[in-house]
Amino acid sequence: MILHTFTRLICAKNIIGCPSQNKLVFKCLSTSFSSKSLVLPENEPSSDPIPSSQQLPDLLKQNETHPPALREEVLNKYLKPKRNYVPLFNLAAYVNKNSTLQEFVKLGVNLHIIELKKGAQEIILKLDFERDVKKYLLFLHDVGVPADELGSFITRNPFIFKEDLEDLQVRINYLESMAFTPENITRILTKNPRWLLYKTQNIDERLGYFQTKFMLKGPEVRHVAVRMPKIVTYKQQHIEENYFAVKEEMGFESKEVKELILQKPKIYTINRTNLVERFDYLHNTMGITHRQLVSQPGTLLCRQSKLKERHEFLKSIGKDIFDPSKPGYISPLSIVAGTDQQFCTKVAKTSVTTYNRFLKTLC
Repeated sequence: MILHTFTRLICAKNIIGCPSQNKLVFKCLSTSFSSKSLVLPENEPSSDPIPSSQQLPDLLKQNETHPPALREEVLNKYLKPKRNYVPLFNLAAYVNKNSTLQEFVKLGVNLHIIELKKGAQEIILKLDFERDVKKYLLFLHDVGVPADELGSFITRNPFIFKEDLEDLQVRINYLESMAFTPENITRILTKNPRWLLYKTQNIDERLGYFQTKFMLKGPEVRHVAVRMPKIVTYKQQHIEENYFAVKEEMGFESKEVKELILQKPKIYTINRTNLVERFDYLHNTMGITHRQLVSQPGTLLCRQSKLKERHEFLKSIGKDIFDPSKPGYISPLSIVAGTDQQFCTKVAKTSVTTYNRFLKTLC
């Protein structure tokens, strides 16, 4: 169904025209290493703001000589939000009456998820598929978003339809000028559809921030951006806090801090408290060294309750050996990876029944 819908779009491409075919001249931006936080486009303010409770009596007083019907009109004007559509809680109820929603469903768009995004319903309901949507779908396909990913893209970023197509093309041109390959761009857009909401200058500043903060070279900046596109548009204050935690609270050296972001950039986006607590357990309780953690950074992403349960079990059967120089060494990463069945069979060399019986003693 998705491919059928998109095939019709491709057939109509010559009639509709696609802005992405009109190559824009990319204006080189000087790389900025500013640490400004990124700001998403704000919704336009209403032209008729709702007055405060102190102002409303004055408005009624000005109309007190008018008939009750006119006084009611004043109340309706200011007490009821001005909208083109009534507040909605279920877009699915409009599918049978709205051809654009029908096309979105065929593409695989999840209307329920869109309902949860503030302001997204109003955007979607105002769209005409032929007039407003097709050109964006063709543009996205031209810049690398696969046809079967278009529904997921719109689900996660319905605000794309508020962006000017020429601005979107400039943002793609910027990535190309920074030596991101077509495959890189495809991964960036499919893993982080909201990337295109950010102005080129914002993205330039953020890439510069990572290059300076983590002492990365050009190819390494691209590696991080492609490995985890979400981190580039993530809240910068959070990244700063986790950077401080890794370097100052956990005691990793600068080169190790760099290695961690190259291997597991997610470490800098997870909850700081959880991150520090996991490190404390791994390093101070289990005796895992900084070097081991850098070589196996996935251990820092494991849920602590799971980590503690499996470690305590290995300890109870005398297999908590995490020093690679000793016989019976067990890799820290093998403890947190896999299902309970895999852990028991490959690591603990025991049965799941024995493991589950042990877990009951922890309750």
